[in-house]
Amino acid sequence: CARIVENLLKFATKRKTVRREQYICINEVLKEALALKLHELRVNNIKVEQLLSPNLPMTMVDRVQLMQVFINLINNAYDAVRNAPDRGILILRTSRKGGEIVIEFEDNGPGIQDQEKLFTPFYTTKEVGKGTGLGLAVSYGIVKEHGGTIIGNNTQKGAIFTVMLPIKEQTNKDINLPVIKREYNFKGLHLLLVEDEVSIAESCAELLTTKGCHVISASSAKDAMIAIQKDHFDIVVMDLKMPGEMSGIQLYEWMMSHIPAMKGKIILMTGDTLSTECGAFIEMSKADLISKPFHFNDFLEKIDQMAKDTGALQA
Repeated sequence: CARIVENLLKFATKRKTVRREQYICINEVLKEALALKLHELRVNNIKVEQLLSPNLPMTMVDRVQLMQVFINLINNAYDAVRNAPDRGILILRTSRKGGEIVIEFEDNGPGIQDQEKLFTPFYTTKEVGKGTGLGLAVSYGIVKEHGGTIIGNNTQKGAIFTVMLPIKEQTNKDINLPVIKREYNFKGLHLLLVEDEVSIAESCAELLTTKGCHVISASSAKDAMIAIQKDHFDIVVMDLKMPGEMSGIQLYEWMMSHIPAMKGKIILMTGDTLSTECGAFIEMSKADLISKPFHFNDFLEKIDQMAKDTGALQA
């Protein structure tokens, strides 16, 4: 999809991306990344161990970019262990080593076959058709731009990926840095939010409500289908990865079949743009996409633009 290609080009040309750095705890970012994949890990009976240092210092990083790195590495471990003869295990560790924060992703998969090509774009250790070969290359670029390093090594029981980030103190310049925000008015806009993660759903719904939007929330694709049959919505914002019998992809296909007028009025959300299935569907559907994790400003801007493009709000 477009975002993957954009990230690859930034990596390949070694361009510096514009980072929105925040003074945050790496443990919290790691927990958020894990939460996006936890359902899939549990469904496949993969054991997750979190050995996170309680005394980890805070540092300045771009939360969204770092989340992408962590999700990529969790995805990598997931693909390595899900077909293992024994129960798959993923161990997440954080610690401080001198002036760096160390984040480790250890699995009991088959290990790394070719370490020299590990962070090369389009190189993948997955079977044909199962990987883009971009996740680790993009992650390498993001970590490098943060002044850190990322390495992959084999262990006696599998593989371990280690991310090392410099501890960067918050300065007065960072504290006083102005945040550019637009004022949004969504009065009269009727929106369906389809999201199974309670914290994300509540935060997004509350934010939209403060802007005058009327929001109906659904925690599953089946609930969303019922809501759509009962009511009219100007915009549907939906997660692609949904629990239960019906996935987000199936819900989208159902809407296109039964309510074709909704085409161009759907915003897809996912934290898994690098999987083959999601990437292929996003490219095929041509639907608007917002990648998790996202900044709320970007979220509001996406909705505002779609509402004006479709005539739901006056431009």
